[in-house]
Amino acid sequence: MAPKETSTPNIDRRSALRNALHRLVDVTEQSQELITQAWENLREEYHDYAIAEEEKEPPEYAEYFPIWTLSHLPHLKLRLILETVYGDHWKAEVTTNRNEAATRARSAERLGLRNYWELYLFFGPLVVKSRHCWSSLPENLDARDILAHLARNRDNRGPLTHYTVREFTAACRAWKSPRRLPSFRILFSVS
Repeated sequence: MAPKETSTPNIDRRSALRNALHRLVDVTEQSQELITQAWENLREEYHDYAIAEEEKEPPEYAEYFPIWTLSHLPHLKLRLILETVYGDHWKAEVTTNRNEAATRARSAERLGLRNYWELYLFFGPLVVKSRHCWSSLPENLDARDILAHLARNRDNRGPLTHYTVREFTAACRAWKSPRRLPSFRILFSVS
């Protein structure tokens, strides 16, 4: 057995995060339960890492998990993971009406996402389920813009909890106001 690393806490957290990412990738051919557990573990490790980095980064750093994930997981692997983790929710809450599913797909495209599964990554199941969230998206809005607003205006809840419909609609309303939000696209470019 290899000796335990005796490095700084930030390096240990970075290693734990990297290990969680590798575990998630390794289980993508496994059961839904294992993939979901690995996904939640990755979210928790990222949160712990972000908290450790908080002295160097803005306090909302932990909210940028979607950006980090897009840059660390291949597109098709991420899609498979999100579909596995949120597929039951999608079938039960969205695809009961074909128009609802099509609306989410169009919304994802308008927000600059590669597919509707990434709506779950950025906003969570409560927002994806809500018809109200997708009925009146402002023009020229990017998912990263909404995420930046959500991160800055987070209710006093833990960062691992999913966003609420109220939080999402407030972010969209803020975008419609005369004083537009600064664009998040300047800070992060994910291709």
